[in-house]
Amino acid sequence: MKRGTIVAIGRPADLKHDLSNQFRLELTGSPARPAVLPAWVQCSEVEPGRWVAVLDRSQVGDILSSLDPNQFDDIKLGSATLEDLYIHYAANS
Repeated sequence: MKRGTIVAIGRPADLKHDLSNQFRLELTGSPARPAVLPAWVQCSEVEPGRWVAVLDRSQVGDILSSLDPNQFDDIKLGSATLEDLYIHYAANS
């Protein structure tokens, strides 16, 4: 729902199909050393030392090859989450 209007109905798995070409990149590191990423990556710091970016499938290889693994304590790449699904429908409706 967005402003009292239903923007999507369906099972989460069915709704996530709209995001099947998107991946979630989560980076964890020192809050004192902000994530250094290519300028074309839109990344949000969700809490000190934790950054999240949503990538199109075509961007995954480029971003992974550009990351310095020594800069981060943890790097996770996975499919879009239910939170990403909510943001997708709330922002684009």
